[in-house]
Amino acid sequence: MPLQQLPTLLSTEQVAEHLGISQRTVLAWVQQGRLPRPLRLGKAPQWELHELSKAIDAARAKRDVALNEPKRRMPQATSGVSKGYKSSKELQLMMALKRAQLDRNTPWTASTRRPY
Repeated sequence: MPLQQLPTLLSTEQVAEHLGISQRTVLAWVQQGRLPRPLRLGKAPQWELHELSKAIDAARAKRDVALNEPKRRMPQATSGVSKGYKSSKELQLMMALKRAQLDRNTPWTASTRRPY
């Protein structure tokens, strides 16, 4: 439905139809703060059209700012080879030795780990 044809107070169903989402999503977005809180005239929640338009404009502005920001790069994973180990097998061996060392230093408890 075009924006000019909508009444000034919208029901949950009209807001959901206008935004292309379900009525449950409308209520969830209100709880999350993504949409303004509705007016209560009787039992049915009603949204003012201009407040809903402000929320949509704010979401568009936030999106536009996010699109213009440079993308963050994820840190590169370092392999064991780059940390001074000759191969991944050597790294695995060193890790197994460390685990064995830790197991000897801790008191015995019932293990929840499965054997191989």
